[in-house]
Formats: sequence, C-alpha cells, structure tokens
Amino acid sequence: MISSGKKINYYSLDALSPRLAGILLMGSGLLHLIYAPLLYYGYIHPLYVITDLANDTGIFDKAVTTAIIILGIFELILGIGIYLKKKQAMLLAILMVFVLLIKYIFIRFSIVTAVVEFLFLIMLVIALKHHGATNTQGVRRLKDVVAWLSIFLALLFGIFGSYMLRNQYNNLHSLLDAVYYTITTYSTVGYGDITPITNEAKIFTSLMILIGIGSFVTTLSFVFAPMVENKLKGIFSIMGKITNIKDHVIICGFNRLGKALAVSLENTNKPYLVIEKSADKIPELEEINANFIIDSPSKKEILIKANIKKAVAVMCVFENDAENIITIMAIKEILAESKHSREIKIITRIENDYNAEKYKSIGVDKIVSPANLSSEAMLNGTI
Repeated sequence: MISSGKKINYYSLDALSPRLAGILLMGSGLLHLIYAPLLYYGYIHPLYVITDLANDTGIFDKAVTTAIIILGIFELILGIGIYLKKKQAMLLAILMVFVLLIKYIFIRFSIVTAVVEFLFLIMLVIALKHHGATNTQGVRRLKDVVAWLSIFLALLFGIFGSYMLRNQYNNLHSLLDAVYYTITTYSTVGYGDITPITNEAKIFTSLMILIGIGSFVTTLSFVFAPMVENKLKGIFSIMGKITNIKDHVIICGFNRLGKALAVSLENTNKPYLVIEKSADKIPELEEINANFIIDSPSKKEILIKANIKKAVAVMCVFENDAENIITIMAIKEILAESKHSREIKIITRIENDYNAEKYKSIGVDKIVSPANLSSEAMLNGTI
C-alpha cells in the first residue's frame, strides 16, 4: 500500500464546501419553485421594491412567476453540478450569484431565501478556493467568459436598478443619468452630484459597490492575473522544469511543426527543450509537459541556459527564414568560441527555396521544406 503521508479530513469545511454549496443552491431552487405557484394563485403577496409596479401587479406577477420558475430550474441544475464537484458548475454559479442579487431590484423575498442564498455564497467562495483551481484549456476559457459576464451583469444591475429607483435619488432622472451614476460609483470617483435620499436607495448603492468589487476581483483573478503571470515569465525567461538536461534536442519555435516535434519526442521519451519567444504559448507547453524557455533563441545567453553544448541536435522551425538563420548563426558562434568538438546536428525549416544556399553556407546539416514534404507525400501515395 502506497501512502503520501498526508491524511485527508473528509469532514472538514474545505472538503464539504462543494456539497454544502450544492445543497444550498438546490434548496434555493426548490424554494423558488414552491414560491412561484403560490404567487401565481394569489396565496402570497410579494413586496415589490419599486412602488410604481404595485399599481399593476397582475401582469407583473405573471412575469415574475415565469422568471422565478426558470431561476429555480437553473439553480437545481447548477446545484447538482456543484454537489458533484464539477468545476464548470462552480464557475457558472458565480453568474448565478449576480442573478440572485439582481432579482432584489424588483422584489423582496422571504428571510428564508435570503439566508439560504447568503450561506450558499459563503460555501461557494470556500469551494472555489479549495476545489476550483484547474488549468485546462476549457476551464480557462470558461473563466474568461464568467469574468466578462460578471462585469456586464454588474453594469446591468447598477444601470437598471438605479434607473428604476430614480425617484429615490437626488438628480437622477434619465437612463443616461443612471449610466453615469453607475460608472462613477463603480470607478469610486463619486462626484456627489447624484446621491441616494431613501434607505432603499442607500441599500441598493451599497449592493452596487459590493457587486462592483466582486466583479472586479473575479475579472482580476480569472483574466488579468494569468496574463500578467505569463508576461512576467516571458520577461524574466522563466524556465520550465529544466534540471541538468543533456543529450537533448532543442526545438527553436513552438508553432504547429514545433508542437508536433515536441509531442513526438515526448512520446518516445527522448529529452528535449523548447525555446519559444511568446509567453502566450506557456499553457500549450505546460499541457504537453514540455521543458521550455520563454525568450528568443537567437540570444547567446539563452542558448547557453538551454545547455546547447550538451545537446545532440537543434531544430529551427520558425516560419521566417531570417529568424532561423540568425538563430543558427548564434549557435555556430557559441560552438566556435568554446571550441566545441561534439557533433550537434542542425536541422532547419525553410520557407523560401532560394534561401537554401544561405543555409548551407552557415553549416546546416539538413534543410526541410514543409511544402516539398507535402508534395512528396502526395506523390508517394499515387505513383
């Protein structure tokens, strides 16, 4: 029996948080589904936040009932996903929090639903902290969508909420005023020309600020933090998992051809190292478990970090002949300066055949043209 030595407490709040969050969201969904028919048949009479709606609640009751049923169904589906610890469901639940807050623009629900939703929010935050960390490409894209949608929903919440409560604000009369007030509030500028004059408006403005902070933090952590991290990795030439590598193949460039070469070497357990200029390629490099350096392979210090003197081959696969030639010349200079006697094969991709002589003049061992290879493959299959 193999043990990691770390005992997992399956009954801790961290471990139970996804289950509890899922149960609470499903509970909120059931409450909404129970609430909807009671509202429709007139057994309960909700307190509408916007007093103008009380004059014609018949039509509005039907609209609210439909919205509550849809909300309840989505809560049940997402609740099941969170209970099963599906990370996509946890991320989508962030948007559900905004929807639950937006409903309070129109109607006040019972204290029971408010408490359940508040507890759900706490459990969701804990669940995301301990179970939401993942770096797959699909989840990264979903995080981007959730982040930008959270900003969009926060703006809708502020604009339409303040506009519908315009009679409870000083100097807020039009939709443009509501847009202006929302932007100045979220940006923390607050000129003071539009101010809440009732308790309800003050509560709503407080909610706006909390939602604005939440959407900003969500976007910062989901979108901008990874971007900044990748850029810093590029600036400081962060090397991934390079530990005394030798007898390896160096791949200069991580385009489609470079990735195919890396995957082939990975599958055959041959040591290799990728040197790529763009930090945007880091997720793809990490996905295939590659050793890599983010910097230009034409820099001598980067080639030395890549342990060029102990490599067995270098493959330059840039789609620009000039980049390949400059990189090969830098390699040759390092080997000449160190009087390197070990044979290192240099293989390069060529885009324009008229550059073949230039490649040969700088000592390239093999020149590969993707276009010619494709043509040969087609001819071999037909002749």
